[in-house]
Amino acid sequence: MRHRLAALLILATAVVVPAVASAAPASASTLQRVYSSLPYSLCISWGQSGYQNGQWGTWWCSTHQPQNDPSNPTYDLWAYVN
Repeated sequence: MRHRLAALLILATAVVVPAVASAAPASASTLQRVYSSLPYSLCISWGQSGYQNGQWGTWWCSTHQPQNDPSNPTYDLWAYVN
């Protein structure tokens, strides 16, 4: 089951990230990893907050699996920062 979930996450990332990345205006924003190693709920919350406050337009959370505990993934918040 874990292998299927990992495969689905990789496939979803491969499909969604290029579409999201191509939607950002190149002249107005810079792609940055804003926060690293967050729990999922914080990544979503901070991403929405930054969007609502006008800090960034397009944002997403990506999985980050620490080397010391690969069974406990964390998330990186990426955004096109204004």
